[in-house]
Amino acid sequence: MSQAVAPGDLQIASDETGSISDDDSSDHLDSTIDDDNISTPDVQPTTTHGAISFQTATHHPISQAVFEAYLYADLEYAGNQDPDQDPDHWNFERNSDINTFLAQWQLLHSANDQEVSPIAVPPNGDHFIAPGAQKYIRPRDLQNSTRDIQGIDWPRLGVTQERGREMRRQLYQNYMSLRQPQQEEPLARYLRDRETYFRFRQTDLSNIAHLSHFQLRNVISATSRCDVYYAAKSEIVHVNPTTGKSRTIMECESNSSHFSGKTKISTMTAAHGILVAGGFYGEYSMTRLDYGSKTDLVEGMVTTNENGITNHVHTILSRSSGLPLAVFSSNDNKIRTLDCTTNRFISTHEFDWPVNCTATSPDGRLQVIVGDHTGIAITEAHSGHTLHTLSGHSDFGFACDWADDGYHIATGNQDKQVRIYDARNFSAPLAILHAELAGVRSLRFSPVGSGKRVLLMAEPADYVHVVDAHLFNSEQLLPMFGEIGGVAMSPSGDEIFIANTDRRVGGIIEYERVRTRDTTKRRNCNKERLEEAEDEFIEEGSLDWAAEHDLANDARVRNGGTKRKRRGAALARLLL
Repeated sequence: MSQAVAPGDLQIASDETGSISDDDSSDHLDSTIDDDNISTPDVQPTTTHGAISFQTATHHPISQAVFEAYLYADLEYAGNQDPDQDPDHWNFERNSDINTFLAQWQLLHSANDQEVSPIAVPPNGDHFIAPGAQKYIRPRDLQNSTRDIQGIDWPRLGVTQERGREMRRQLYQNYMSLRQPQQEEPLARYLRDRETYFRFRQTDLSNIAHLSHFQLRNVISATSRCDVYYAAKSEIVHVNPTTGKSRTIMECESNSSHFSGKTKISTMTAAHGILVAGGFYGEYSMTRLDYGSKTDLVEGMVTTNENGITNHVHTILSRSSGLPLAVFSSNDNKIRTLDCTTNRFISTHEFDWPVNCTATSPDGRLQVIVGDHTGIAITEAHSGHTLHTLSGHSDFGFACDWADDGYHIATGNQDKQVRIYDARNFSAPLAILHAELAGVRSLRFSPVGSGKRVLLMAEPADYVHVVDAHLFNSEQLLPMFGEIGGVAMSPSGDEIFIANTDRRVGGIIEYERVRTRDTTKRRNCNKERLEEAEDEFIEEGSLDWAAEHDLANDARVRNGGTKRKRRGAALARLLL
């Protein structure tokens, strides 16, 4: 992943290392805006009536003058708009929070009112819910209201929510590490938003996660519907969404020789009774979750390398002892495995590029690895030996996951593609899915025993996709406004928790699984339609990751047989 530098020092390197040089900021501006043409990530110039305009594939163009005004305005508002944020952690994508976005919209309209629709921002701020006036937004609060799930009153601004999303698509810049022409993948699917797997439950406006680096979006985790954890700068906060209570469960002090003070948490996870957080300078902090509040905090260093940012961490159970292990992916090109019981590192594997994310197969034998490289590595978990290198992505990867069936693998990349593979045949991807706004930075398959299998794809802002992980041809799109710090699913698969990090309208957005009585209202799906989708029709069993008769003896399954039937785990019988 890219190293964080002050905005005045920002220059995107053109090689494949993903490094950032310390040249003057004018070089970066010249690479972004020049007198004759503007070249920005994921924005392609086209000719309209003899003039240069800029547009994405499906949206209205914005002229050179207007786009240039936006870019210069954005420099003033760069970063996460957090007044306490350190200056070396600016957001390279330079995308705005809600207040800045509305101010830029007004600026663009003033620059050229023929191209940009007007927007009226009330000076009293009543287009938002007043700070502290309301902790939660729930479905009943939206009845007979013009506000959305974050409390934004779009009609009060004089525009529709759809128009706001269109403007956001035009202005949002998808960061890419490699400066090379991007070609549309002909096999990539833009999925139809036609599913209803989950429904909105609530938005908690009082708990807002913090991002230490714009490329790292795994700062939320859930161990049950009542236990959600998120990173708040140097702390991990525990939230019970059912009672509304929250408390700081971990305060992290840095042990790095390169930095003194509080740890800047870059990633975290909670699973298998262990909470682990990784730091910006190679630190880690760990505590047990099953011993109450009496457990001592364990702290140490993953690496002392000055380029040793902890990019990702996940926990697994040891194949030999059954005890938890933490797998760290670091920016110093290494993957390290920590025995959480003895607090000792038991293996280190080195690669030729920074490792941004790793996922381990359910049996613990294999790993999928993405990083500052266009390839995807499939390795032996024990030895680190690379078995396969999968090609197809055109930029660096920051997300991956391995499904509970042991076969399905998903990888997310800054090229706005998510690739789905079957571990039994790596010759070609099963599917290539296209993101809505920017490169997907967080991926989660639903757990075994949770019912109809789905894949969660979290973009860096505004969109979480809930994809049909059986056919990979449809989805439920969960829209919002703001940078996304990650997405978590409870072990039962009944709840989704999204960390929206916008300082004004952010919080933890929760969705709950739709029950059988709701899923039966979905489109009629029969054998002929499934065959038309070129997928083998399942005559028996379920659309879960395992057959119904295997779920009862699977220790990972959190739902009993009665609940699974009520939830629609044996949905294939309904389809018949």
